[in-house]
Amino acid sequence: MQTVLMPNVISCSAAISACERGEQSHRVLDSLSVPVVQHVGVSVSSTSYNATINACAKCQTYETSLALLSIMRDAHVVPDVITCSAAISAYAKGQQWLQALGQLETMHHAAVLPNVISYNA
Repeated sequence: MQTVLMPNVISCSAAISACERGEQSHRVLDSLSVPVVQHVGVSVSSTSYNATINACAKCQTYETSLALLSIMRDAHVVPDVITCSAAISAYAKGQQWLQALGQLETMHHAAVLPNVISYNA
């Protein structure tokens, strides 16, 4: 008898992280697509978005990683310090220093306290 395993937020986040390590940003984005998420019934968490934003930044597609912030908010997933730090890192990789500083200010307005990673991103 064969057991069927259904994806969950942990397995989706693990798949995203694996794509990040393999620098496969297009595959990462596929895993967050609405039809896929709705079909398997996975509730996408900030962890999934954080991993995806990091993967896109690492793959030098910082514009995509920053667009994910907007998608994340539209999905009513609240960005946390990890999300904001990943966004700062994405801005830095795209040499968008003013926007990176703006993200720090946005964190303060959203009551998200920056940490050492945020300041070193």
